[in-house]
Amino acid sequence: MFWMEICAAGRWPGAAAAMFLLLLLPAAPANAACDGNKRVDHRNAECLDAWWDNRGVLRKNRYRVQNMCADYGKVVAKVDLKSARDRTLHLTNGNRRYGRTLHAIRGVSCCADLGNLCNRSDVVTNDTCRRRFLASPAASYCIPRSITAKASISGENYRCMLSARCSNSPAARIGPTTSPP
Repeated sequence: MFWMEICAAGRWPGAAAAMFLLLLLPAAPANAACDGNKRVDHRNAECLDAWWDNRGVLRKNRYRVQNMCADYGKVVAKVDLKSARDRTLHLTNGNRRYGRTLHAIRGVSCCADLGNLCNRSDVVTNDTCRRRFLASPAASYCIPRSITAKASISGENYRCMLSARCSNSPAARIGPTTSPP
């Protein structure tokens, strides 16, 4: 019995040391994300539509956020609360998301480092145009190495111009063929 008490007592200092070490470890990167220059004000983020209403003391304040560019990827919205931890919403589709809080809302921002985009110009590039085409069913009709893409932005128009060698069916052989003798 005395031996068990010594063994149990020997475990406690080790557990306490482990807890102390855990407290010294830095916070996870996800907790520190979307700080400072990584936040884009909702008025400067064309892909984030945001609205909020601070209704006063002891009344629930309301907010609404929406991904306006769901076809291009995920938008991450950060609701900045005055006296509480901010709320982070991952918007993967175009549906509106509503919320309420007792804390005053200072503003809503788009997180450039957590989501795919805040503005369409963030994702309309030559590489993303090519990758979107390769993910489409039409890509099976073309030779992958022959596909080139050029992104262009003109005002509100975002375009992907593609060039590729393609056939009428995915199983068809593209390129020079020789007929049997």
